Amino acid sequence: QKFSELVVSHYRLMKMIYSPIELFAAGQNSSYEYHLLEERRDESGPLFVLEILPLRFLTPPLSFGRAWLRPDGRVQRIELNLKSIQNHETITRAALRRKRVPAVSFVVDFAKVYRGIGFPSAIRLRDAFLDENGHESLAADIAIRYDGFNFFKVETREEVWDSP
Repeated sequence: QKFSELVVSHYRLMKMIYSPIELFAAGQNSSYEYHLLEERRDESGPLFVLEILPLRFLTPPLSFGRAWLRPDGRVQRIELNLKSIQNHETITRAALRRKRVPAVSFVVDFAKVYRGIGFPSAIRLRDAFLDENGHESLAADIAIRYDGFNFFKVETREEVWDSP
């Protein structure tokens, strides 16, 4: 759990790799509205691009943004909205004081598939700002790649003893 947080200067995202659970778990459906933006194909087949919006804004904020789903429901990619980030108001105010607009993106790809479940293969933070003419200033472009997953099997045995 301690490695599931990404802290970069003024950004803090809690449990980014768990965002599919937060966005699509049965108990969360009442917290979001889902909109189909488009259907597309890539080399692995069809994809549905959804926009996921919170029905209420909480502190800390709920994750929301866009998700790319396979027809079987597996999450392929999630791009979080800037307002999903704790401290996003401070980031926006600081940018506006410098006559800039945040152009920040957080993307999690779930390309590693094991038994039909997508696991994170990459996280990308792109920290940029646009000036009044639309010119971009790139502060950071960080990519974290996950590789070499080791899946293991856990077996249990149940034994019941009579008490003496």
